[in-house]
Amino acid sequence: MTPCAEVIARQRDQLFRQLGRELTPGQRYALVDHPDHDNIGDSAIWAGEIRLFRDLGAGLPRYAASHHNFDAEALGRAAPDGPIFIHGGGNFGDLYPEFHAFKLSILRDFPGRRIVQLPQSLHF
Repeated sequence: MTPCAEVIARQRDQLFRQLGRELTPGQRYALVDHPDHDNIGDSAIWAGEIRLFRDLGAGLPRYAASHHNFDAEALGRAAPDGPIFIHGGGNFGDLYPEFHAFKLSILRDFPGRRIVQLPQSLHF
């Protein structure tokens, strides 16, 4: 195995271990902050997240939305008791105020729920 392939395999294994602690096979979950913009890299990350959840046996999210079309009541009906995952990528921090406000609204709207921010790069 090449050094790059080894690093990728270790990172994948670590992600599986960590997310496997947050989500059991068949459990309902939500995935929010769908990238409805032109950055194709974020769409690739979203596709990878979906693949990872499927590989963990969780299937597709019961609720998915961007920050533009998010509906807290619809999420509550579709996934009333599972974790809420926030899309990873590179919009964490105050460089993108609308995404920051969205993340804060999730925390405010769902007190007591397991909310997991998927891997992000940070910039303040």
